[in-house]
Amino acid sequence: MLVGPGARFLSAVGYHNAAIANAFARRGDPVSALLIRELCPRRFYPGRDRVGTYGPEALHLEGIPTCEGLDWYWGASIFRSIRFLLRRRPKVVLLQWWAALTAHSYLVVALVARLIGAPVVLEMHETTDVGEAAVPFVTSYARVVMRLLARLVSGVVVHSKSDIDVMQQFYPCLRRLPFSVVFPGPLEDVGDGESAAKKRVRSEGDPVRFLFFGVIRPYKGIDELAEAFSMLMRDGVRAHLTVAGEPWGGTEEALQTIRDTGAENHEIILGFLPEDQVRDLFETTDVIVVPYRRASASGPVNLAMEAGLPLVTTKVTALQEACENYGGVVFADVGDPVGLRDAMLRSMTKVGTRFDNPHSWDANADCYTDFFRELAQR
Repeated sequence: MLVGPGARFLSAVGYHNAAIANAFARRGDPVSALLIRELCPRRFYPGRDRVGTYGPEALHLEGIPTCEGLDWYWGASIFRSIRFLLRRRPKVVLLQWWAALTAHSYLVVALVARLIGAPVVLEMHETTDVGEAAVPFVTSYARVVMRLLARLVSGVVVHSKSDIDVMQQFYPCLRRLPFSVVFPGPLEDVGDGESAAKKRVRSEGDPVRFLFFGVIRPYKGIDELAEAFSMLMRDGVRAHLTVAGEPWGGTEEALQTIRDTGAENHEIILGFLPEDQVRDLFETTDVIVVPYRRASASGPVNLAMEAGLPLVTTKVTALQEACENYGGVVFADVGDPVGLRDAMLRSMTKVGTRFDNPHSWDANADCYTDFFRELAQR
């Protein structure tokens, strides 16, 4: 059973959770999904304006038994969720951890799972959400609750080898548990590289089209990108930058810097983008830019590799691991606008070539299964 965010507060972690479920379903394994409906009070959510815009169909879980009914405030939802768990009686429960606000509900789910004999595995995307970490006492709360949760958990999945140290240092209580590294698989928003290549036709005089995509936050390097792109424009490079995503604070200065390069050189699309618009963006893009300052994993990196596009990203250890066998990647130093500009220039030599994605969900399903079997034998 997969436990994670549902469609009401639609996010990359929700898509990731659904992709795991579908990977197991394709193998013929019995799988179900318990989804969080009300993640938090709406007024505290940075993307509050779109909450409830998307229905369950957004996660493509057709044919998979699903209960999207777990609310942060519990009420009747906690009993509904427990009933679903007891009815499905899963052999393993996989909890998606990316924010401490899920912790109290995960404690209950994990306890019930252990009572029916199902091992619990924690898949960790972050220590805590970046926004949460800025709130007083959240970090302390997360560490206290994790000590309780760790007593119910049999193992931990992370997305890079470097994340093992990160998680164990932040949560020392996890050091006694076995860890497994499973790189995130491709998301299905953009199609494969072959189909994208057929639809993207460039003329000789066209500018190289760069895309920064996803939730726009300072730690994702939007400031460095704005400076790097401004340098490209001052140098007379024929390039165009599209920034598409939902701004979550602290980004207006960088966006204004991009606007100052001239309307013909950029496009800024603000807001959460539905799948068809994401697909359209990737079909008209030459290079994806992911200049993160820190990361455990990256949805845009996965999307770039699935589309087979050239990719500029930074030397964040987790991203280097994820892109290790991807021929289309060009790296820049973290927090270095000049280095990012140079990497963007180097990536332009790769435009027009489609690269093979080294990751797949079928392979990932095998990794999860092997880890579950290992835990069962302990």
